[in-house]
Amino acid sequence: DCDVLESCFVHDWGYSFLFEFGLCLQRGDESESEIDGQVAQLIVAEFSHFKEVLTMVWNEETSQKPAEDTVHSIRGQYRKGESMGELQIERDGLLESFQSFEAQYKKLLGEYINPNADAKALIQKTAAIANKLKPLSCDSGWNEEVKRQIPYILAGVFAVFTIRRSGESYNRLSESDNSKISTKMLMKPHNIQVLTLLSLFGCGSPSSSSLDSQLVQIRTGEGKSMILGAAAAVLALLGFKARCVCYSEYLSERDFGLFRDVFDDFGVIEYVKYSKITTLSEDNTKVKGDIRALTEKLLRGKLKGVASTSNMEALQTSIAPSAGDTVFITGSTNGADAIDGAIEPGDVSIREENVSVAKKSTNVCLPTGMLSSFGRKEILLVDEVDVFFGSEFYGQTYNQVAQLKEPEITDILNHIWTANKPGGRKQRLADIQALPAYSRLLTKIDGFKYVLDSEISLMIDQVRRVDEEPYYLDRNKGRIGYKVMDSISYEVTYGYRTVFAYLQEAEKDNLKEKDKVLASALYIPLSCGQFSYANISPERILGVSGTLSALGRYENHVLAKYGVDTFMYVPSVYGESNFQFDKAGDGIRVEKDVSDYYHSISDQIQLMIKKKRSVIVFFQDNACLKDFTKSSIYHKVCRKTKLLTEDMSKNNKEFVISKAATAGQVTISTAVF
Repeated sequence: DCDVLESCFVHDWGYSFLFEFGLCLQRGDESESEIDGQVAQLIVAEFSHFKEVLTMVWNEETSQKPAEDTVHSIRGQYRKGESMGELQIERDGLLESFQSFEAQYKKLLGEYINPNADAKALIQKTAAIANKLKPLSCDSGWNEEVKRQIPYILAGVFAVFTIRRSGESYNRLSESDNSKISTKMLMKPHNIQVLTLLSLFGCGSPSSSSLDSQLVQIRTGEGKSMILGAAAAVLALLGFKARCVCYSEYLSERDFGLFRDVFDDFGVIEYVKYSKITTLSEDNTKVKGDIRALTEKLLRGKLKGVASTSNMEALQTSIAPSAGDTVFITGSTNGADAIDGAIEPGDVSIREENVSVAKKSTNVCLPTGMLSSFGRKEILLVDEVDVFFGSEFYGQTYNQVAQLKEPEITDILNHIWTANKPGGRKQRLADIQALPAYSRLLTKIDGFKYVLDSEISLMIDQVRRVDEEPYYLDRNKGRIGYKVMDSISYEVTYGYRTVFAYLQEAEKDNLKEKDKVLASALYIPLSCGQFSYANISPERILGVSGTLSALGRYENHVLAKYGVDTFMYVPSVYGESNFQFDKAGDGIRVEKDVSDYYHSISDQIQLMIKKKRSVIVFFQDNACLKDFTKSSIYHKVCRKTKLLTEDMSKNNKEFVISKAATAGQVTISTAVF
């Protein structure tokens, strides 16, 4: 019980007792049963009161390979034209940089981890080193002096990180009988993480005077979050903006939380952003102005300089929506006016199948927080190179959408929805044009009849396709969302299918504040323009990935377009990998029916549990997962399972993920995880 554990903290012996208790649970006992051992490990994984124990286990399992050996195991490649050549690494310079880091880190940690030490002095000392190097250019200013100081800045950042994450626990245990093992539970970077960072910052290439875009291969689960967090802090201290991108919003939030205190302490949190890579493109578009507000003003005849017939004809292809299905990503609109200005037709491009996005409008062209970081060059930090090749990014576009709301629009949508009920007659455009609401609405957007007729045609088509894309209803907040990667997004909408989904849920009395929800949900989504997600131009791209060695010609060609020509490969912190793929014929099975398929899965689960292994079973999607969990086979053999799906809350996801690798634990998950 959490209350029992919390009550221990009020006593002087509490922290020491909980640490020893956690160690006993984690290490187990030869005399205990298999079930007792599994329960003990689950308790340690579940309760944050034992986080120091998990840190100590991580430190013990990640044996520190000597830096000298690691440096000699690092290899690199450099692309020149269509061919790849071996990258010359100045190993002596890299090792010297590591030794400078190690000496400074130990010195700072020993001096400032004491609870009576002035942590602000550590922060100021580190920031002062970085300030002396500014202003800094990636092209020609990344000289020998900069690379000589990088280890000292990095040491300061990691010293603050270690003190922030585990200093308090270290000091408590140092005062107890556990002082001998207190150093083992400090959250510190391991050698390979440090060498990866030094390599990214060019410390292995002292003869070069520029910071080159590059990617480093480091296996999944070996601390990429710490590498990117420290890199972001160093870059922000040196006068850059750092953008850490990942394929998952959930992972981005988690990784940002790991270093948030460090960013705050150094006063650079406004210069660091974690997000999906698509959000980078969206933010870049926002800086150009409030296109949504401009589009709405254009329709209402309030936009100066574009009211002539010729200008409206030039804009027609930009404003008119596609006849095909469109996925919209929408946000609330506050109706704020943007600075008047003309829209250039060449600023937009049209595709027939894309994702349309509309975020909250602002009263100025630069979003909140942009002014303070204006002028800083942005460096992209990549968590897994796959983000460049995902279905959401490369080849897709960011399509801004304006929400046109009028009482007449509500009347038209309600009319179409009512006519679609059983026994009703499918509406035609002429039927809607005969409505009084149509005539009144047309007077409000004079000159844009073609836009209105196009939208009504989409309404008539999509009213019968509401359930084609499975949606999730948040009853508490009265909102509809859709699955995007490993979570449910309530900003994504599928055009009028989502609009009519709200009317469907209202009809079923599933909306708590029906009138308020419908007033917000019933509108015409007007396309304002479409911008390629791939059209990004960060100052540099640095990153870590577990799959560089698996890249093919196409992927390398894409990376070359972004100026990424340098690739480095560092050894694993765990030594040689024992991981092997099942060979075809053994790892692949084809069953004659669903029942046999489920039996085969259950047999494999039971086999692994008997070997005291953890088991994770992935299904293609939530529907397939639910079919399995509804079967009698699942209920008979899978009693100790946890489900992991996109519609779970963040806390529940973290709980299931934290336990998934525990011996004997069975996790049933969708493939997106």
